[in-house]
Amino acid sequence: MPKITKSLNQISKLANSKNYTNRSKLNFRILTFNKVSQKLDESLKSDPDQEAKKFQIQLIEEELDDQLDDIIKISQNVTDLNSMMKIMEVETQKGQETINIIEENVTHADNKAKEGVDNLLAARRIQRGKK
Repeated sequence: MPKITKSLNQISKLANSKNYTNRSKLNFRILTFNKVSQKLDESLKSDPDQEAKKFQIQLIEEELDDQLDDIIKISQNVTDLNSMMKIMEVETQKGQETINIIEENVTHADNKAKEGVDNLLAARRIQRGKK
């Protein structure tokens, strides 16, 4: 069995497996690969060396297309991650503002409590002085 046919069979099995999620893209690649293989077979009959080089170029172009797709996906993921980080930055700033307000309120309440203790002590002194 030729190596190309064996590879095609493996790809077909993967595409039909239940765990593989990107079946449509893989099926498209299989069809493209089949067409290229047929063209290669036809062309090899006329000029084997030239057609073999063309076939290699087509395979390289397919690989480059796949890599370009992967780069585009990575770029989109980085853009999405950047957007999420900006949202997290805004939420963190809001949280910090809330923490600052709470800290100010606690400090103010502490000062008022100390002032209240001082007032109670002063009132007790005044009350003792009147007795």
